[in-house]
Amino acid sequence: MKLTLNYEKLPILGVAFSHSKDVPGYAIAVVRGGIGDDAFPIHALLITADRGQKFATEETLAGLVENSLEEYTTDLNRLVGVFYWHGWDDAAKKESAQDDLAYIRRKHAENSQYDFGGLFVFVKEKLPSWLQWMIPAKADKTKQWCSENCLAILDKYGFASGWTKDRGPAPDELMEIMMKRDDVELVLNYYLYPEQKALGTDNSRA
Repeated sequence: MKLTLNYEKLPILGVAFSHSKDVPGYAIAVVRGGIGDDAFPIHALLITADRGQKFATEETLAGLVENSLEEYTTDLNRLVGVFYWHGWDDAAKKESAQDDLAYIRRKHAENSQYDFGGLFVFVKEKLPSWLQWMIPAKADKTKQWCSENCLAILDKYGFASGWTKDRGPAPDELMEIMMKRDDVELVLNYYLYPEQKALGTDNSRA
């Protein structure tokens, strides 16, 4: 079933979490314990705006890129949660953060590299401590994965997550952080359903 995004409800710099049913999504669910749960977050992204339109700014194997949110409108790849930190109510802070993200995307090869090797840290953590030497993986401090990038931007502008692990958070860990915060709002109705579309409530502009 093709889903329809309710762009009006998607807040700029909101953190959106998605679940996909492809091979990478399955692999992440296996490692993180989300097998069989279609609402388990396996990817995180930031909602950004350009010329009045909203996009997904996300870390991918190609680095930090701005993609169409329409990629998240199928049963195989859909959003499962959107959260908005009220620190972004400060318009100057919000604009500065979007400038930072745009700069990283522009520099791309220099400033935006996906920490693919670092993902094996999550596999390593599943092993007993006496076997972890078998996977010599560790997070690269000069690279990031999806939820790590989201938290880095949040913390830079005052979110103060208190994250202390020597690796970035997995998407499910970041979602848990945001769910527990009093200054974070759970966004509802980010998809339009048939009865809403019939009323003409679809607004695709920022």
